[in-house]
Amino acid sequence: MNNISSEKQNSNSLAAYLYPLAVWVLAFGCSVGWGSFVMPGTTFLPFAGPVGTALGLLAGAAIMALIGVNYSYMLKRYPGAGGAYSYAKKTLGFDHGFLCAWMLILTYIAIIWANSTALSLIVRYLFGNIFCFGFSYEIAGYTVYFGELLLSTSVLAATGLICAFSRVIMKRVQIVCAVLLFAGVAVCFVAVAVHNGGFEKLLPAFASEGNPAAQVLDIVILAPWAFIGFESISHSSGEFFKFSTKKSLPIMLAALFTGALTYIMLTLSAAMAVPDGYADWGEYISALAGIDGVKGLPTFYAAREAMGNAGLAILAISAFCGIVTGLIANYVALSRLFHSMAADGMAHKRLGKLSNDKIPSFAVLCVAGVSCFIPMLGRTAIGWIVDVTTIGASLVYAYTSISALVQGGRERDRRARIFGAAGTVLAVIFAVFYLLPNFWSKNRLATESYLILIIWSLMGMVVFRALISRDKRRKLGKDHSARACFGRFSRLDTSDNR
Repeated sequence: MNNISSEKQNSNSLAAYLYPLAVWVLAFGCSVGWGSFVMPGTTFLPFAGPVGTALGLLAGAAIMALIGVNYSYMLKRYPGAGGAYSYAKKTLGFDHGFLCAWMLILTYIAIIWANSTALSLIVRYLFGNIFCFGFSYEIAGYTVYFGELLLSTSVLAATGLICAFSRVIMKRVQIVCAVLLFAGVAVCFVAVAVHNGGFEKLLPAFASEGNPAAQVLDIVILAPWAFIGFESISHSSGEFFKFSTKKSLPIMLAALFTGALTYIMLTLSAAMAVPDGYADWGEYISALAGIDGVKGLPTFYAAREAMGNAGLAILAISAFCGIVTGLIANYVALSRLFHSMAADGMAHKRLGKLSNDKIPSFAVLCVAGVSCFIPMLGRTAIGWIVDVTTIGASLVYAYTSISALVQGGRERDRRARIFGAAGTVLAVIFAVFYLLPNFWSKNRLATESYLILIIWSLMGMVVFRALISRDKRRKLGKDHSARACFGRFSRLDTSDNR
């Protein structure tokens, strides 16, 4: 295998502390967050109905599993903290590595922002305006309150400090929260099914508009967004404790399966519990825009109807745990990515510095510090940023699959080439689906989201140009496209450094 010595050193510099359960917790917690509790009412059921959603999620998980095969293949050859960034730089060069990392940064940090602000949104529905105090202002139609800012920043700061200063506490919190998340959802699902006499209320099986096949596809195209993070363990492979990286694929598949099952259970629960006055779930869901309180969140309403306040408490705890696991897992993944980039001179060296506990603490604290200001933008603006992550994740998955294809060619591994090619095609289709407005009825992103993608891309060009100007080892600018854009910076006179 083409393990590079620098990768081994990078891998060994991070302390090994993750056993298989803890690795699954990172992957599962990163891929299932706040969205699983609200999307059944806002997206899944309106798009495809209960059966269409279940089929679409299973198909989407299968596609992600195929891409997971490519991650596992590359992870075994290039272990360490870089994940897709490392795979791209080793097989395609540092230019592509930077582009991959730039999209990874946006993807992971946007999920952190989404989870932190989701807490105040869920509190509004469940407990009213208890955090709507202090000064307030409005951005893009969403009113931001000081109390909710305090709530979001407190959760961001607390999880950030845990990730920065204690691996043991972080691991234990993550395990407890992930188990409570899945167990709570499962308990509520069983209770809702029993309370409503089985699955008879799941009819109609599909949404009223569109044919069933198209509705299933509407859910499948959400797969990169729904399962973002299942691959995050690729950044922690250097921290696996006494077990082989060969187990990475079963762990990722387990995370995908439990993630899909969580989404499906919540969606079916929402469809089975229909309040009085509505003929079926379709009529109820179509009226959600005008409903406040718990009834406005079908998943929580279903739990309360089946188990009373105990059910509401169980699902509320599960939702909180989903937010915490999402924050911790993305802090871990992003800080390890920065650690790897810093080792290559692609990020400030302090971002790669390890604490006495062998944690890239400065990177975690930087991410947490920046993130604490983001809730000020309001939920609507953050939603525009989060929407871009579907494109970002698709491009990262494409890079990983291309890397597997190239590596498979080098090793004459037919299986790797087949899975690499298939993963590349699927990931590119996902990316094109969202990059082209109005290509499909359900792929419309807000205009602001496209603007954010353009701004992030321009920022990336500025950073890349700065990196080339400081590239003493001449790692960058070797790709023809990069050379064309930054030609005069791609071949610097390094005679003074010889």
